[in-house]
Amino acid sequence: AGMARALVGAGAQAMAMPCNTAHAFAPDVIAAVDVPFLDMRRASVSVLPKGRIGMLASPAVRITGAFAADMAGAGLVPVWPEDEGPVLALIRAVKAGRNGAPERAAMQAIARDMAARSDHLLIACTELSLLTDAVEAPYTDSLDCLVTAIIGFARG
Repeated sequence: AGMARALVGAGAQAMAMPCNTAHAFAPDVIAAVDVPFLDMRRASVSVLPKGRIGMLASPAVRITGAFAADMAGAGLVPVWPEDEGPVLALIRAVKAGRNGAPERAAMQAIARDMAARSDHLLIACTELSLLTDAVEAPYTDSLDCLVTAIIGFARG
């Protein structure tokens, strides 16, 4: 909330958080300022096809229920990895600056597994957005959805 107020004080005309997990703090940001909040979750859910959505995200996204209400309202069913360990390890690797062939192979394997159990994938972690070229199944990247919302706002 303090950061949001400081940003508005510096001239920000809207708020956007390029992190799905950080959206757990969205209510605090929204309550703190009188500018639009460009919600990456809603932007993502609004373009997803109906069905089972394979969630490629930090376990914290599942734990906080970041997408639960929006997905339920849209009739979408989130499908989470049976073992979140490899996903978390991959996110940590990217945070550490590694996004080469081993990480792309890991992303490809995780995405293949999730695609076999869902109708469409949602890349819901901005670290994983750096590895989407390894994904062979149909997917939506939440970071792309937020960028589209920001561009739409900027263009009025």
